[in-house]
Amino acid sequence: MKPGRGISIVCAAGLLVLFGCRQHAPRFSPMKSLNQAAATSRPITRGPGGRILTNTRVWSPDGEWIVYDVRSDPAGERFDGERIEIVRVRTGEVRTIYQARHGARCGVATFHPLEPKVAFILGPEYPTPDWQYCAWHRQGVIVDLRHPGVAENLDARDIVPPFTPGALRGGSHVHVWDGAGEMVSLPMKITSWQPALGFTPAAR
Repeated sequence: MKPGRGISIVCAAGLLVLFGCRQHAPRFSPMKSLNQAAATSRPITRGPGGRILTNTRVWSPDGEWIVYDVRSDPAGERFDGERIEIVRVRTGEVRTIYQARHGARCGVATFHPLEPKVAFILGPEYPTPDWQYCAWHRQGVIVDLRHPGVAENLDARDIVPPFTPGALRGGSHVHVWDGAGEMVSLPMKITSWQPALGFTPAAR
Protein backbone atom coordinates (compact mmCIF):
# COMPACT_ATOMS: atom_id res chain seq x y z
CA MET A 1 0.00 0.00 0.00
CA LYS A 2 1.58 3.26 -1.09
CA PRO A 3 1.06 6.42 0.97
CA GLY A 4 -0.39 9.53 -0.59
CA ARG A 5 -2.97 7.79 -2.79
CA GLY A 6 -6.17 8.91 -1.16
CA ILE A 7 -5.13 7.34 2.15
CA SER A 8 -5.18 9.29 5.40
CA ILE A 9 -4.58 8.31 9.01
CA VAL A 10 -6.38 9.60 12.07
CA CYS A 11 -5.18 8.97 15.61
CA ALA A 12 -7.96 9.08 18.19
CA ALA A 13 -8.71 7.43 21.53
CA GLY A 14 -5.73 5.07 21.33
CA LEU A 15 -6.55 3.93 17.78
CA LEU A 16 -4.91 4.50 14.46
CA VAL A 17 -7.75 4.61 11.94
CA LEU A 18 -7.06 4.31 8.24
CA PHE A 19 -9.30 6.23 5.85
CA GLY A 20 -9.45 5.54 2.13
CA CYS A 21 -11.12 7.95 -0.26
CA ARG A 22 -11.12 9.02 -3.89
CA GLN A 23 -8.59 11.74 -4.60
CA HIS A 24 -10.23 13.17 -7.69
CA ALA A 25 -14.00 13.37 -7.40
CA PRO A 26 -15.85 14.93 -10.38
CA ARG A 27 -17.71 17.29 -8.05
CA PHE A 28 -16.46 17.87 -4.55
CA SER A 29 -19.03 17.42 -1.79
CA PRO A 30 -17.68 17.65 1.78
CA MET A 31 -20.51 15.57 3.25
CA LYS A 32 -20.28 12.95 0.52
CA SER A 33 -16.50 12.75 0.93
CA LEU A 34 -16.86 12.30 4.71
CA ASN A 35 -19.45 9.58 4.19
CA GLN A 36 -17.22 7.78 1.68
CA ALA A 37 -14.24 8.00 4.05
CA ALA A 38 -16.29 6.67 6.95
CA ALA A 39 -17.54 3.78 4.82
CA THR A 40 -13.97 2.72 3.98
CA SER A 41 -12.32 3.42 7.34
CA ARG A 42 -10.91 0.68 9.54
CA PRO A 43 -8.86 0.65 12.75
CA ILE A 44 -5.35 -0.72 12.34
CA THR A 45 -4.42 -0.69 16.04
CA ARG A 46 -6.38 -1.61 19.13
CA GLY A 47 -5.95 -1.73 22.87
CA PRO A 48 -4.99 0.68 25.63
CA GLY A 49 -2.34 3.38 25.37
CA GLY A 50 -1.66 6.24 23.03
CA ARG A 51 -0.62 6.23 19.37
CA ILE A 52 0.97 9.54 18.45
CA LEU A 53 1.97 10.26 14.86
CA THR A 54 4.63 12.76 13.85
CA ASN A 55 3.36 15.23 11.27
CA THR A 56 5.64 13.89 8.52
CA ARG A 57 7.44 10.71 7.35
CA VAL A 58 5.32 8.18 9.24
CA TRP A 59 5.12 5.72 6.29
CA SER A 60 7.90 3.21 5.67
CA PRO A 61 9.67 3.45 2.30
CA ASP A 62 7.71 0.44 0.98
CA GLY A 63 4.38 1.84 2.17
CA GLU A 64 3.69 -1.21 4.35
CA TRP A 65 4.26 0.18 7.85
CA ILE A 66 3.38 3.25 9.93
CA VAL A 67 5.59 4.37 12.81
CA TYR A 68 4.28 6.00 15.99
CA ASP A 69 5.09 6.49 19.66
CA VAL A 70 2.95 5.68 22.69
CA ARG A 71 2.71 8.96 24.60
CA SER A 72 -0.37 8.88 26.80
CA ASP A 73 -2.19 12.13 25.98
CA PRO A 74 -3.93 12.64 22.60
CA ALA A 75 -2.12 15.93 21.92
CA GLY A 76 1.31 14.39 22.59
CA GLU A 77 2.22 17.20 24.97
CA ARG A 78 3.17 14.83 27.81
CA PHE A 79 6.51 13.26 26.86
CA ASP A 80 6.00 9.95 28.67
CA GLY A 81 6.25 7.33 25.90
CA GLU A 82 8.43 4.30 26.55
CA ARG A 83 8.24 2.59 23.14
CA ILE A 84 8.48 3.25 19.43
CA GLU A 85 6.22 0.90 17.47
CA ILE A 86 5.36 0.17 13.87
CA VAL A 87 2.14 -1.34 12.56
CA ARG A 88 1.71 -3.21 9.28
CA VAL A 89 -1.22 -1.50 7.61
CA ARG A 90 -2.56 -4.55 5.77
CA THR A 91 -2.61 -6.93 8.73
CA GLY A 92 -2.48 -4.88 11.94
CA GLU A 93 0.71 -6.61 13.06
CA VAL A 94 2.50 -4.45 15.65
CA ARG A 95 6.22 -4.54 16.35
CA THR A 96 8.16 -2.71 19.05
CA ILE A 97 11.33 -1.39 17.44
CA TYR A 98 12.64 0.37 20.55
CA GLN A 99 11.94 0.09 24.27
CA ALA A 100 13.33 2.92 26.40
CA ARG A 101 15.36 1.90 29.45
CA HIS A 102 16.46 3.28 32.81
CA GLY A 103 13.69 5.87 33.09
CA ALA A 104 14.20 7.41 29.64
CA ARG A 105 11.28 8.39 27.41
CA CYS A 106 11.04 8.44 23.61
CA GLY A 107 8.82 9.79 20.84
CA VAL A 108 8.37 11.80 17.62
CA ALA A 109 9.43 9.08 15.18
CA THR A 110 10.06 9.41 11.44
CA PHE A 111 11.06 6.93 8.73
CA HIS A 112 14.07 7.12 6.44
CA PRO A 113 12.87 7.72 2.85
CA LEU A 114 14.77 4.78 1.35
CA GLU A 115 15.97 2.43 4.10
CA PRO A 116 14.30 0.56 7.00
CA LYS A 117 15.44 3.07 9.62
CA VAL A 118 13.59 5.27 12.09
CA ALA A 119 14.79 8.43 13.85
CA PHE A 120 13.23 9.70 17.07
CA ILE A 121 13.78 11.70 20.26
CA LEU A 122 15.27 9.96 23.30
CA GLY A 123 15.31 11.58 26.72
CA PRO A 124 18.01 11.06 29.36
CA GLU A 125 18.44 7.75 31.15
CA TYR A 126 18.57 7.71 34.96
CA PRO A 127 16.76 11.08 35.23
CA THR A 128 17.10 13.03 38.48
CA PRO A 129 15.15 16.04 39.81
CA ASP A 130 17.81 18.38 38.39
CA TRP A 131 18.46 16.42 35.19
CA GLN A 132 15.34 15.19 33.41
CA TYR A 133 13.73 15.39 30.02
CA CYS A 134 13.45 18.91 28.65
CA ALA A 135 13.96 20.65 25.32
CA TRP A 136 17.73 21.01 25.81
CA HIS A 137 18.40 17.58 27.35
CA ARG A 138 16.84 15.40 24.65
CA GLN A 139 18.78 13.81 21.78
CA GLY A 140 18.14 12.22 18.42
CA VAL A 141 18.77 8.52 17.79
CA ILE A 142 18.32 6.11 14.87
CA VAL A 143 17.15 2.51 14.99
CA ASP A 144 17.69 0.17 12.04
CA LEU A 145 14.65 -2.12 11.80
CA ARG A 146 17.00 -4.98 10.94
CA HIS A 147 18.47 -4.51 14.45
CA PRO A 148 15.53 -3.46 16.65
CA GLY A 149 16.29 -2.16 20.11
CA VAL A 150 19.74 -0.84 19.17
CA ALA A 151 19.81 2.96 19.10
CA GLU A 152 22.62 4.85 17.37
CA ASN A 153 23.24 8.45 18.47
CA LEU A 154 22.43 11.04 15.84
CA ASP A 155 23.72 14.09 17.70
CA ALA A 156 27.41 14.81 18.38
CA ARG A 157 27.04 17.20 21.28
CA ASP A 158 28.22 18.53 24.60
CA ILE A 159 25.55 19.84 26.95
CA VAL A 160 27.77 20.44 29.98
CA PRO A 161 31.22 22.06 30.15
CA PRO A 162 33.89 21.63 28.96
CA PHE A 163 32.46 22.17 25.47
CA THR A 164 34.05 20.74 22.33
CA PRO A 165 34.44 23.28 19.51
CA GLY A 166 31.90 22.52 16.80
CA ALA A 167 29.78 20.17 18.89
CA LEU A 168 26.07 20.80 19.37
CA ARG A 169 25.13 22.13 22.81
CA GLY A 170 21.44 21.41 23.20
CA GLY A 171 18.55 19.10 22.51
CA SER A 172 17.26 18.26 19.03
CA HIS A 173 13.71 17.58 17.88
CA VAL A 174 11.67 16.28 14.88
CA HIS A 175 14.47 14.57 12.99
CA VAL A 176 13.61 14.42 9.27
CA TRP A 177 15.79 12.98 6.51
CA ASP A 178 16.12 14.71 3.17
CA GLY A 179 14.77 12.90 0.11
CA ALA A 180 18.11 11.20 -0.58
CA GLY A 181 18.45 10.01 3.03
CA GLU A 182 21.85 11.68 3.38
CA MET A 183 21.10 14.59 5.72
CA VAL A 184 18.80 15.06 8.71
CA SER A 185 17.16 18.37 9.61
CA LEU A 186 16.58 19.08 13.28
CA PRO A 187 15.43 22.07 15.33
CA MET A 188 17.88 22.63 18.18
CA LYS A 189 17.13 24.06 21.61
CA ILE A 190 20.42 25.19 23.11
CA THR A 191 19.08 26.63 26.38
CA SER A 192 15.66 27.55 27.68
CA TRP A 193 15.79 30.75 25.61
CA GLN A 194 18.06 30.01 22.64
CA PRO A 195 16.55 28.02 19.73
CA ALA A 196 18.47 27.07 16.58
CA LEU A 197 18.10 25.02 13.40
CA GLY A 198 20.66 22.46 12.28
CA PHE A 199 21.49 19.81 9.74
CA THR A 200 23.64 16.77 10.37
CA PRO A 201 24.92 13.99 8.10
CA ALA A 202 22.74 10.94 8.56
CA ALA A 203 24.33 7.95 10.25
CA ARG A 204 24.83 5.04 7.88
